[in-house]
Amino acid sequence: MISQDQGGGRSRRDGGRIRNAGRLAKFAVKLSWVLEFAEKCGVREHEFTAEQLVQNVLRPSTAEVGGCSFTELISRGIENGTWNDELSQGKPFYFISHAWSRPFSETLDMLVRHFAPEQQRLWRRKGGAVLPLLSPGEVYCWFDVFAINQHADSAEQQRDFEDLAGVVEAAEETLLVLDNGGVALSRAWCLYEAWQTCRTGGDHKLRLLTYGLDLQRLEQAFLDLDFSRAKTTEHRDLDRILASLRNQIAAGRGEAAVADEDIGGGVAAAATTAGFPERTATQELKNAMVRGALLQLPGPQEPWTTELGNALTATAKLCTVYGKLMEAEVLLQRNLEGAENVLGEDDPTTLRAVDGLAVLMATIAAQPQPQ
Repeated sequence: MISQDQGGGRSRRDGGRIRNAGRLAKFAVKLSWVLEFAEKCGVREHEFTAEQLVQNVLRPSTAEVGGCSFTELISRGIENGTWNDELSQGKPFYFISHAWSRPFSETLDMLVRHFAPEQQRLWRRKGGAVLPLLSPGEVYCWFDVFAINQHADSAEQQRDFEDLAGVVEAAEETLLVLDNGGVALSRAWCLYEAWQTCRTGGDHKLRLLTYGLDLQRLEQAFLDLDFSRAKTTEHRDLDRILASLRNQIAAGRGEAAVADEDIGGGVAAAATTAGFPERTATQELKNAMVRGALLQLPGPQEPWTTELGNALTATAKLCTVYGKLMEAEVLLQRNLEGAENVLGEDDPTTLRAVDGLAVLMATIAAQPQPQ
């Protein structure tokens, strides 16, 4: 499910990788603390991007104590009693993937909407049953801006990079925060984190957050998703990411091999054979995003709500963008039937559902017919 509106249990593998990433994986922070911290720092008032938050607040405050991550500073404060227990320290947490060039308040707003009670009832489930709702004080979020030492030398940066897959695997889910322009889909770090999530934990562990966004505007960003064109601020980061992609694909690790029936499978298979790992990783990620979004939707017996309708529409858009038109048709039919039953045929939401399905059917009709 793409988590969107307009208006499980933790996976574990036999693995030293999670244990090796142990220190970093314990450095998720309470969502309630992040919200309070951002308010105190004037994040919204000053319109800080994540990068500006690091440069103007986090780096200076940690430089005063010799240079460490902000969560290390919190950890020291917990030990001496000057901080409350704001760190996950082994509790379940969510990995937050976000573009540093976007306003940090935008990321926080998206998380607040995702963990709102009406949304949790839709996605926070186990075996179909709704799990107890989490308050902001019970939600732990792993942010790179807090958990990574922003003063690190190249050796420490490399160690943190190598530990990243273990942190992603230890998380309940990766929440990829998008904006109307889909900036995160053009950033190598965000794509790599999403790709690693699907490789280490399965497609269902990657969740796209698109609450309140214009899906039409996002369409081009999904189409343009491409590891070979992705950007980083530091070129050495891009070198690390691409080297890791190439090594993992060359070694044959991961279970997301592109089959012929997957999106563009023939192209991706040829890319692998021809030695283009960036193309292979791009195709794997596109396939995984569609499969994951479909897996995350509640079953057809789920009563229709506005939130479910928005999720069905968003997932159908992703399916359409990546050529899964039959899957999109099923989702939009389900949304239309639900809206008609709950709201009536003349409700504006129902009429929008009619229009959406009509546009898709026209797209399907325009497809070349097999000879």
